[in-house]
Amino acid sequence: MEKKYGSFDSWEIVNDSIIIKTTDLSLFKHNGSGIPKQSKWFWNVDKILPENKIPLTLIFNRKKYGAYIEVDKTKFQRARLFWYSDLGSIFRKTYPFYGRENSSYPLMRFRKLNSNIYEISLIDMVYDTDFIVNFESQKEGKIIKSQSIRYERDPHLRSQAIKIHGLSCMACGFNFFETYGELGKGFIHVHHINPLSSSKEHFVNPEIDLTVLCPNCHSMVHRNKNHILTVEELRMLIKK
Repeated sequence: MEKKYGSFDSWEIVNDSIIIKTTDLSLFKHNGSGIPKQSKWFWNVDKILPENKIPLTLIFNRKKYGAYIEVDKTKFQRARLFWYSDLGSIFRKTYPFYGRENSSYPLMRFRKLNSNIYEISLIDMVYDTDFIVNFESQKEGKIIKSQSIRYERDPHLRSQAIKIHGLSCMACGFNFFETYGELGKGFIHVHHINPLSSSKEHFVNPEIDLTVLCPNCHSMVHRNKNHILTVEELRMLIKK
C-alpha cells in the first residue's frame, strides 16, 4: 500500500513514526476507535484478513498494555483499534470529566517503536508564554521603561512541534503531567534548535528545527550565550 501523509477523518499521519488521533467521547467510552484505510500501512495491517486480530502493545506512562487491530467482515473492511479495559480505566481516570457537556478532549499521539509496539501520549494544547532568556540582573523592584527586541513565534509551529515530539523533555525525559497531574497538563517549552536571533526570517520545519524541553533544560541549553548547547550535548552532561 502506498504511504500517505496528512489528515484523514479524525487522524493525522505526521510521518513514518507518528500518528495523532483527535479524541472524542466514543473513544473513551468504547476503548478504541476506527482507523482510516489510508493509515493501514502505518499500523502494518494493510494485508489483514477480515475478523483477524493483530495484537499490539501500547506503552502509556512507561507501562505496557495490550491492544489489537481487527478488520470487520463487511464489504468496507473497516479497521478498528481497541485496547483492553485496564488501559481504558487509566484514560478515564486521567480525564474524569469526559462525556460531560462542553467537555474538551485531548489529542492522542502514537509513536511507533516497532511494527507492533506504540508509545501513547495525551496532548492538551496549552500554550505557555514565550521563553525569554535573561540570566543576570542587578537592582529589583524599580519601575522602568524599556525597549527590547522579540522575535515573532508562530503558535501553529508550536502545536505541530508538540504533536511530533510530545510533552516529555527530549533531554531529561521530565513530563509535567506525570509529576504535577492536572496542573502540569499540556505544559512544555518549545526550543528552536537554530535560535531565531541568529538568523533572518525563515521557514521552520517543526520536525527538525524544533524540539521540546523542560524549563530547566531549556535554561541550560541557553546558559552560555556564546555556545547554545545541542540537545545531545545536554544529554551527555545529564548522564555525567
